[in-house]
Amino acid sequence: MNRITLTLTTEVADRLTALAARPVESAAVLLARRAALPNGGIRLLGVRLLDVPDDAYHERTDTALGISSDGFMPALRETEHAGATAIWVHTHPAPGSTPTPSRRDATVDAQLADTFRTRTGSRLYGTLIVAPHEDGMTFTGRIEGEYRAAIDRIFIAGPTFRLVRSFDSGTPALPALRDRQIRAFGTEIQRVLGDLKVAVVGAGGTGSAVAEQLVRLGIRRLTLIDPDTL
Repeated sequence: MNRITLTLTTEVADRLTALAARPVESAAVLLARRAALPNGGIRLLGVRLLDVPDDAYHERTDTALGISSDGFMPALRETEHAGATAIWVHTHPAPGSTPTPSRRDATVDAQLADTFRTRTGSRLYGTLIVAPHEDGMTFTGRIEGEYRAAIDRIFIAGPTFRLVRSFDSGTPALPALRDRQIRAFGTEIQRVLGDLKVAVVGAGGTGSAVAEQLVRLGIRRLTLIDPDTL
């Protein structure tokens, strides 16, 4: 299956973390804009998280929830007006829980997918499961419809830049040659560097030196832009 990135603002990410920390299962609709990538893939930009109102729950424990359609239909109307895609979000807050989809989750997704796509006018349906974690939250997610992909990572953009990988992502081992950098900056910073795509405009005396240093830091995808032909 394809893999995509979900980008969130710090505000939306903080609200998602707070949702996962509640002691009972909770749900929300995440409004996400779709951005096309040059390679034919897409990226999702989460712009707003709309919680399901408390009075819309008819069942709510730390292992299950039940919601009337009033809990998400207003959010779908807002998603349609925004020209966005709706991602159904719910939590697994019970102690020791993981964000792995259950059989009941699969049944609910099958029931909601057509309603979400039809009501929003989007050809995509997304689902995101979040669970509390020592670093704030962990998650699994996917989108389906005209484009099918697992949500492999969440980038959080704000005063600081943070990467959260999905619970079921296959995280590659870091090469031994980065050992000193890992000691200095930490494992997660090195993983973020390895996931970045960096463009250097101008490959002259300064640009070529910058490009070399970027590679030494661990940047694996580098685009050089220069009018000269070598």
